Amino acid sequence: MKTTGRLAVGRLQPGYIHTEAGAPTRRVEWLRTDLPRDALKQDLLYSLGASQTVCEISRNEALARLLAAVETGVDPGAAALPSTKPSSTPETGAEEAAETSDIADLAELARDQIERRISSQFAGHAFTRLIAALLGTQGYQVEVSPPGPDRGIDIVAGQGALGLSGPKLVVQVKSGGIVVDQPTLQGLIGCIHDVHADHGLLVSWSGFSPPVRKRVNELYFRVRLWDRKQIVDALLTHYDDLPADIRAELPLRRIWTLVPDMTV
Repeated sequence: MKTTGRLAVGRLQPGYIHTEAGAPTRRVEWLRTDLPRDALKQDLLYSLGASQTVCEISRNEALARLLAAVETGVDPGAAALPSTKPSSTPETGAEEAAETSDIADLAELARDQIERRISSQFAGHAFTRLIAALLGTQGYQVEVSPPGPDRGIDIVAGQGALGLSGPKLVVQVKSGGIVVDQPTLQGLIGCIHDVHADHGLLVSWSGFSPPVRKRVNELYFRVRLWDRKQIVDALLTHYDDLPADIRAELPLRRIWTLVPDMTV
């Protein structure tokens, strides 16, 4: 799903139903709607990035791996599963060529690789350091709490030479697989009041629970939410201004590629 950076996996149900407008449609049994993209290995992500809206992905035990990821949250890879392809019907060259010729969404694949690097390289307190660096590129003076209990505040940030000018921020950062829930949001709102900050920034690599997301508009002028999409967007926008040590841990290179003419 483009808005959340996660995958939804479902199973089509038999038969058709009609919408109010009379259009035929199929029911879907959703097995999971919050599967992180970095739960899948790169070959499977590449296949899912094919340009066709509807297509069959059969290579490398794709179906069995998706079902395993739905169940466990981890793609076991093709090598870990017994082959389900009948020995009497080997994959033809035409089938393989058709799949490998698919035009993948290169931008999305690049983001997948960047997200994997962040997940592996910036775990725990290192993730807080990355967020502080991103805020620094936007003109904030930042102070990062040391590792360990932080009483709900990982970063304080302000504008101006000494960081005393507004807007003044308190930031709570959650890395890894933590999905931020309502109590964490309420804790940040309390911290805004306690330290006389102007706004709060709640950062979660694995996203937010539905009750938290429902409060986005209500808290628009007080709290902002950053999930992995906003983090990577900020990273790509301000990458050249990041400290050298961050860029060394997350080396990126800008490239240009021709956009396919889909009208041909």
